[in-house]
Formats: sequence, structure tokens, C-alpha cells
Amino acid sequence: ATYHVTGMTCAACANSIETILSHTEGVEDIAVNYASNKVSITYDKTQLTFPEIKKTIQSVGYDFIEETISEEGVEKNELKKYRNKLLLATLLTLPVFVNSMFQLHYPFDGHVNFVLATIIMVFPARGFHTSAFNKLKHLTFNMDTLISLGTLVAYLFSVFTLFFPQVLLGKGITPHSYFEAVGVIITLIILGKYLEYKAKKKTSEHIRSLAQLKPSIAFKKTGDDFIETKLEDIAIGDILLVKQGDAVPVDGEVHEGFTHINESMITGESVAVKKKVGAEVIGGTINEGQSFQMKVTKDAASNLLQQIIRLTEEAQNSKTAIQSLADRVAGIFVPTVISIAIATFLVWIIVGNSDDKLILGLTNAVNVLIIACPCALGLATPAVITVAIGKGASNGILIKDAHSLEIGNKVTDIIFDKTGTLTEGKMDVRQIHFAVKDKQQFYLSLILAAEKTSSHPIAKAIAYHLEQGNITPLKDGNYETISGKGLKAVVEGNTYYLGSKHFIEATCQISISPSEKDHIYTVVHFAEKGKLLCTIRIWDKVQESADETINYLKKQHITPHVVSGDNQKAVQDVADKLNVTNVIAEALPQDKISYIKKLQSEGKTVGMTGDGINDTPALSQADLSIAMGMGTDIAMQAAQVTVLNNELGKIKKLIRLSSLTISKIKQNLFWAFIYNIICIPVAAGVLYPAYGFLLNPMLGAFAMSFSSVSVVLNSLLLKTKKL
Repeated sequence: ATYHVTGMTCAACANSIETILSHTEGVEDIAVNYASNKVSITYDKTQLTFPEIKKTIQSVGYDFIEETISEEGVEKNELKKYRNKLLLATLLTLPVFVNSMFQLHYPFDGHVNFVLATIIMVFPARGFHTSAFNKLKHLTFNMDTLISLGTLVAYLFSVFTLFFPQVLLGKGITPHSYFEAVGVIITLIILGKYLEYKAKKKTSEHIRSLAQLKPSIAFKKTGDDFIETKLEDIAIGDILLVKQGDAVPVDGEVHEGFTHINESMITGESVAVKKKVGAEVIGGTINEGQSFQMKVTKDAASNLLQQIIRLTEEAQNSKTAIQSLADRVAGIFVPTVISIAIATFLVWIIVGNSDDKLILGLTNAVNVLIIACPCALGLATPAVITVAIGKGASNGILIKDAHSLEIGNKVTDIIFDKTGTLTEGKMDVRQIHFAVKDKQQFYLSLILAAEKTSSHPIAKAIAYHLEQGNITPLKDGNYETISGKGLKAVVEGNTYYLGSKHFIEATCQISISPSEKDHIYTVVHFAEKGKLLCTIRIWDKVQESADETINYLKKQHITPHVVSGDNQKAVQDVADKLNVTNVIAEALPQDKISYIKKLQSEGKTVGMTGDGINDTPALSQADLSIAMGMGTDIAMQAAQVTVLNNELGKIKKLIRLSSLTISKIKQNLFWAFIYNIICIPVAAGVLYPAYGFLLNPMLGAFAMSFSSVSVVLNSLLLKTKKL
């Protein structure tokens, strides 16, 4: 389950939630995304209930939003909360700031500042103190700990100097209050959180825009009429009417008529695609042509659009190795900063030679606490990942986990299947040649029945061709897919096989002499033990973007390979056209795995691109797995990345997106680390002995807030990059 969590203010918060839930019995896996404010939990319902999980979260100062509230509603509520806090803090801080800055002395001016600062500490700053206290109960820390501790120290010291000034005067120390610093610090931090949250909100807009594409109703054929029907009442097999300008309600195929469909929101391609009878249509895409009838092939929950939304949300909550490292650093950062603040105070007290060394020590300790909050560090990676996954989806690249973005930048070799990957996958049967003269109609009916049990592009092409020839499938018989090899059919006590030359020769103990022109075709043989019955020749065009994609990969020093189960001549012909020298043909699934393992043993980082069931084991073995979106569902499930619309050119976009993503992450981490490395020593007062410079706590609060906002804004710049 994935829930929207409230109360997180930094990566240390995410680390706290992960820590406490990972030690909760029944929780199998936990991933917290600070950038999207979401928690994904895998847990055993027999050991743990959701109310128990929620209670555990609440015990450390966080909470889950009820499922009935939309994510957009949650974000609006959070923004409203920050805006109200910011308004109140600003109104209370202004008088205190003006009093202190312009030295306005009037009766009880210090007491007025005290009252206003107290209201600020009780109301706008209350969340920081409550969160810090809850963390302390569990001996954990986060950004709120630093803010609460820093402002409380400044506030309590100011209260002491206001009501007991004689104690300090007796020691020769001039009393000085920091009420204005407390107010400005809280106001600036809330301002930073408001701006940060507002910027983060933009990173999830693409997913919501996809969700809004889902229509709520459809026009279902009932009798001779089309009746307006709720989407949840639509079933597989129903006939729907899609009017001009309307969104396609669910996934299906054109049943009657023809039209042009705008699929840009799914595939990233702006040109509308012509659709005729039998063509696939995707739920959420827009009918720009004339009205047509469609047949439903998937229910609303199984729609491609729904899968994209679900998988993209899951990807945004997954982590890269870089992010996991940053989270661990952020988790230990807060106690480290507290230790530095204490050390700063003690050093100033012990070695300081000024009469105001107590005040200077206190000021610098507060500076360290305020300026060193690890927000920017925690946001550096997840903010970029969230934007990158959304950008990928808008370009027809469905990324299932963040790790694939990191791996994509390291790939040294990419293996391509031929059929449906390097080729268009729109197979066309060019010739059916029988080696026998009798029972041809029976064999065609048998072949059709067998091929209709498979979802492979070749099987679909043969089945479509036979159906167009008015062949009817056999009603009896047992059919079995032999993964990566072919099909087996048992009919009337006889066993038949369909598949490649290598498979048929090995299975039926026969020798097949290929035709001279077989090298330009994909060839499927139909046989029984000891006897070849039929040869089917299929033609498939090389994708237009294949040559450009291969050349781009070579320029990026990525070596392309073609590994296919097709015949040697057909595979070599495609490889020659694309100038690929690493070629393996007639490869079984285990051969593909062995080839990938061999490359990996040489230290290579291997990507695999395929579309069929026979590609699934290889996709699982590869470091980066890419499924072509027109392929089988099982291949898409096995792959980390799915290329929609089957366009090979999107692999080029994926590699570029991966490179841009890692570059942005490195930029963010650099600035986050540099910021803390430079600012913490300055805040501690290292420049004071030589230059007499001390950082004002208010300036520290502004710098801390600005660093987080700048990281998010830098991440959002990724949306402007062209892939």
C-alpha cells in the first residue's frame, strides 16, 4: 500500500519513518519518498493491521492521510496550512523586528517583544517543537530538532535576560535578547517550507494530468442503442461508441469504422494515428477523427493508462543507490550537527577572550543548529527522480523503478531482439508453402487454433492472415507454448510442432533445406515426427528509427548486439543493414541469458531490449531491461522500462534522460554538501578571530530555506530539457 504522509520536513524524517517501521513486526519492506511525501509499505496482514501502522507513525509525530481525500486535496491542505502559519508568523514578527532594528524604546518594549515571540513559539512554531519532542521520545532526530532546539535556546536566553538582567550585569555582560531572531527564524523557515512544498507540488502534476485523462462514462451498446454507462459497469467484450473529440473510455480495438487517435499523452507523439477495424485503441487517448465503435478488451483497472499511473507512482517511491546513501548521511547528520553546536558553545566559553563570550557562544551555537538543516541534502535525489519519471511518462517511456535511471547512465552494451524490437513488429505473411498435397485445409485450421493461443507477434500475424482467408480454427485439440522455441499441438492423437528450423529439426528428427530467399524472411515451419508439412514465410520491416538509435548508442560508446531466435540469414540481414557486428541467431532463452552473463563477467553493464515471452528470462538477467510496449504483458512486467508505441527511438531518449537525471542529482548533491561544508564553520564563528565576522541567525535561517528551494527549482529545470 502507498499512503500520503504528513509531518515530514526533511530526509531525516523519512529516515526516522523507515527506521521505526522496518523494526515493526509484520513489515516486509518500506520506502519513504520525502519529495512526494509518500510512504510505500509491504506488510503481512495476518501480523499487522493498518490502524496499528498508523498508530506507530503517529507516535513519532507523523500521520497518514485518509484514503478518501485526494492527493491534490492533501497538497492544497498542506499549502493552506503553511500559508496560514506564514501569515501569522509574519504579522507577529514584524513589530518585534522593527522594535529591535530601529531601537524603538518605549515603556515595556521588551515585554511586548516577549509576548509576541511567545505567541510565535506557541502557534506558528508549535509543529517544530511537537515533532522534535516526539522524535526525542524515540531517540531520533530531524530538521525540527535543530529548529526547535535553536529557537528554544535563543528564546529562553532572551527571557532570562529580560527578567533577570542583573545576573548578567553582575558578571560584566551586557544583556541582549534575541526575540526578533526567534521570530524571523521561524518566519523564514516557514516561508522556505511553503516555497519548497509549492515547488515540489509541480513534480507530481504530470501523474495527476494522466489520471484526469480517464473519462468517467462511456456509451455502451444495449440493444440497438448506445446508453450512457459508468466506467465501472463496462465489461470485456462490450461494444462502445466513441464520439468525435471524446476520450477513448478503456483499452480495446476498433470494431466498426475508422478514425484518427491522438495518443500524445501516452506516447509523446503529436501526430494522430490512423485506426481501422482491428487496431488497438488506448483508454484516455483522444478521438480526433470521426465516431467509431470499439470492442472492450481490458477492464478499467487493467487499462494501459491505469498501469502507467500505478507504475509511475511506484517508481517515484523507489530509490537509487545514490539516494539511499544520501538518506543515510542525512539520518546521522542531525546528531552530528547537535554535537558541533555544543562543541561550538563550549569552545567559545573556554577560549573566548571577550566579555560577551557567553552571548557569542550562544549565538554561534544557534547559528550552527539553524543553518545546517539537511533539507537540501534530503531533496537532492528524490526531487530529480520524481521529475525525471514524470518526464519519461510524458515521452512514452514508462519507468518502473528509479534504479533504472541510475543504471541507464552506466550501460556499456545493449542487446536487441530482432522481431518487434529492431523491426516494426507488424508482421505480414508473404507465403504459405505446403510440402504435402492432402489435408491442407485441416492443417491450416490446426495452425490457426495453435497460433491463437500465443500472444507473440509472429503468432498474431499468422492468425490474422488465416482469419482474413476465412479459415476457421479447430475446436478440439491441446495446444502448448514452448517458451522461446515454438508451439506444440496434440490433435486426434497426433502431435504437431510449429517453430523455427532449429526447433523443428531437433524435435521432429528431420532436415530442412532453406530456400535461397529465406534470409529476407522470418520462417516458421509446421511438422510432425519425421515429416515437414508446411513452411510459412513472414516479412517484417526494420524500424525507421533503428539506424538513428544504433548510431546514437555508438556515439555514446555503448556497444549494440543483436541476439534473436530467428534464422541466421534473417538476423544477419537486419544486423548488416544497421551495421551491427555482434550477432547471434537461433538463440534460445537460455542462450540469451548465457550471452548476457558472459558480458557481465567481463565487467560490462548490460541492457536488454525485447518484446516476447522468450525475452523475459533475459530481461530479468540484464542490468537494465527494456520492453517494447507492443509486446507481451509478461515481458512488460519483467522489464524495468517499457517503451510505449514500440518506437525504438525512445531508447535514445531513455539514455539521454538517464544522463540528465544523474547530472542533476550530482549538481544537487554538490551544492547541498558544499553549502553545509562552507556554512557550518562560518556559523560556528571561524572567521571571527581574523575578520571579526559573525553570522546573524536570521541570515542563517534565510540561507537554510533558500538552499532547499534552490535544489527543488534546479530539479524542475529537468522538465525544460529536450530528450
